[in-house]
Order: sequence, then C-alpha cells, then structure tokens
Amino acid sequence: MQIKAIILGVLASASIAHANADKFEQDRAAILQFEGAFKVDFQFRESLAVKKDYELKEQYTANAHELVELVEDNGDSITFQHLLVVQMKDKEPKVIKHWSQTWKYQDTEILDYTAKNQWESRSITAAKAKGTWSQFVTQVDDSPRYEAYGTWQHFEGSSIWVSQEGGARPLPRRESTKRKDYDIVLCTNRNVVTANGWHHEQHNAKCVRRDGKPGAIIAHEIGLNSYVRDNEYDFTVARDYWSKYAKYWDTVRKEWNQLYAENSMIKLAKYHDDTSLRDMTYEMVEIAEEEGKDKLVGFKAAASKFINQQ
Repeated sequence: MQIKAIILGVLASASIAHANADKFEQDRAAILQFEGAFKVDFQFRESLAVKKDYELKEQYTANAHELVELVEDNGDSITFQHLLVVQMKDKEPKVIKHWSQTWKYQDTEILDYTAKNQWESRSITAAKAKGTWSQFVTQVDDSPRYEAYGTWQHFEGSSIWVSQEGGARPLPRRESTKRKDYDIVLCTNRNVVTANGWHHEQHNAKCVRRDGKPGAIIAHEIGLNSYVRDNEYDFTVARDYWSKYAKYWDTVRKEWNQLYAENSMIKLAKYHDDTSLRDMTYEMVEIAEEEGKDKLVGFKAAASKFINQQ
C-alpha cells in the first residue's frame, strides 16, 4: 500500500507539473500576440464624479497606427517596443518611439509609483507571484512609468490578463500638462487578446496625493485602447527607425535595469543642467547613430544625475 501511495503521489506531481508547463506556454502564446502592426483607437471617458461639484470632462478620443516590435524573448521575460506613426496633413509620416512593455513570469520585485516622479521597489512572496506575470511599462525615453501583476486566463478564441491590484501611475500625457487638480492615477488593467488584435481596458481613479498623505479621489474614468491588426497600412518609416536605432535603445533599457537593481527608490529630477531626462536620452541616441557607433556609451552615468538628487 505504501509503494502504491508513493507511485500515485509521483504521478500526481508529474500531472501538475505538466499542467503548469502547458499553462505557461499558453500564457506565452497570448503575450506574443502583442507583436504586430495595428490600427489603434484610444478612448477615455470620465464616468463618475466623486468630489463635490466636480464636472466630468469631455471624452478623449484619438486614433493612430502603431507597430509593436518584439525586442527580447528570454522565455520567462518578454519585451516589446511600441512605435507610433503620426500622419500629419500634407507632411511625411513621422515615427515616435512610444511606450515599451516587459512581461515577467513569477516576478517577485514590483516597481510601485509612490509619489510624484518617484518609484519604489516592493517585494512580494513567491507564493503570491506563483503563476502570475508582471507587466512593466516604460515611458518614451525608457524611464519607468508603472508595473502591475496578474494572472492569464484562456478561453476559446481569447485570453485575458487582469492586474491583481489597482496600481498607481503618473498622470497620462494627455492631461499631465493641462491639469493640476490631481496627482496620481490608481488603475486596474485588463488586457484581452483575440485573433484580430488586443484591447487594453483601464479602470482609473484620479487621486490627490500630496505631502505623503493618502488624499482623495476626485473622479473615475474608463479607458479603452483597441489594437486591431492592420496589414495594409505602410509602416516602413517605423521599421526603418527601429532598424537604425534599436541597438542604442537596447543599451538604454538594459542600463535602466541596472539602475533599478541598484536603487530601491527612484526619484527623478525634472531637469539636470537645464536639460530634461527625455531630451538627454534622445540626444545621446541621436549622436551615437550619427557618429556610427556600435553601441551607446555613458548612458547610465548620465541618467544617474537625474536620480535621487537632493
């Protein structure tokens, strides 16, 4: 009986391991669907006024074309770069290096946005991280934006990832220069992947958080970014840009990862020597390409001047 119990235990463990491996590959297959050429529609609508006498703002809508390139696939870590193509009237299309996203399996170190221009590393237990994937999103210059983690669920014809916690993030660019009445967005994300593309749903609470105090929520917002596969639009300008600059941005990304490892808190200064972090980063990348260098040199030291300075 004891031998039989041992055999049954071994078989059960093998079955669980096989199921976990199958789920892992399903998760990866869903994440890899982020790659491709897309027509994108952005919609954000304030849905609830919480603050007394608050007036809901007009709905924000925009559309664009975006190329999402697979930058790195290490099995349990997958990185994509978004390249936005802007078509101005009577002008040549322009490419903007947009946001990037990195997915990590069973990630136990999450970077939280805790105050204006400040992020702090938070450890979670292996038990809590088991079976989850984190999504780390960076800004156009590859500096941090937000990170959340959650579990993938798979259905016939679709896969869904929902962040487990409503993580904090900075104000969106569409409002960061226009509004001063709130400081931080508390967000729950849902990514839905289908054969035709993917959809990013956001449930946002706009929150006042000043002087380290919790503050209050002034309004709620619903966001929907729809990425529909587009095989007809000409993405040549985006592909040419990435072919030219990818190796330099690869250095920027990897040296940011070193900075995260070395600093439990990242507080970014807006300027150093009258130059913004964004302008400095782009200038270094442009100069490296113009001079025909094989790689970007000195970025980490330059970026460190913006970090945790009094």
